[in-house]
Amino acid sequence: MNSLHTISPYKWHGQWVFDDPEKELSKEPFVAGIDDMLDRIAPLGQCTLVFSSESFPGVTHRLNKTYSEDKGNWYHSPELNLIGWLCPVLLKYFPSAPEQIFIQLKSTNGD
Repeated sequence: MNSLHTISPYKWHGQWVFDDPEKELSKEPFVAGIDDMLDRIAPLGQCTLVFSSESFPGVTHRLNKTYSEDKGNWYHSPELNLIGWLCPVLLKYFPSAPEQIFIQLKSTNGD
């Protein structure tokens, strides 16, 4: 299993979503606070996120697991001081919900 994963969230009808054809995901929504985090880190409505359960060079954000609820998990971002819920789709990327998720934000605006 890959240790680094990449998705490119974007706004669709005002909602943050992402596609991952390899995982059979199309317009998978981010909800319950994760959308608020994305609004803060990608105000232009698009970005690329590289993420892993292990730290790697270039990490810009970290999510710490706080508790499980409704088959998903709540994560806190110390950098943003926000909390958000990640649904069971997370398990398409990890065998179990990681205690920490390390994220590198990359611009998709040609910067």
